[in-house]
Amino acid sequence: MAVWLGAGLLAPSDVRDSLERGASAVDALLPRLRRTARVMNVSAYATVVTGVGLMTLGRGWATPPRIWCGLGFTLLAIAIGRVLIRPAVGAIVAARPTLETLPYSARARLAQRFALSVRAEDAVRVLVLVLMLR
Repeated sequence: MAVWLGAGLLAPSDVRDSLERGASAVDALLPRLRRTARVMNVSAYATVVTGVGLMTLGRGWATPPRIWCGLGFTLLAIAIGRVLIRPAVGAIVAARPTLETLPYSARARLAQRFALSVRAEDAVRVLVLVLMLR
């Protein structure tokens, strides 16, 4: 879970800086985002698989409700990545051909959309961590 928590921490600032620098910086950004997404996806699914495995080996259906809630929130965090972050990256890719002519405010909106999506996922993951620590 630590990898899942930390992998995307710097991505919003990287996106913002790349959008400010222009199309060539965005071209270099996209492979970094793909690598980060790959690491985060593998660690997210590993978190779910190991969590369910530990639940099965432990108490099974008698697992405390906070653990079940943690599983639900973990799945929600994964869904946020699919529903919010992917479209935000898609918007950056779609804006790439006209990026040089986009005003600063439009670039800032693209960066903010991405950042808010990532921070929403971060907030849910922190909630999961808090539930697991009790």
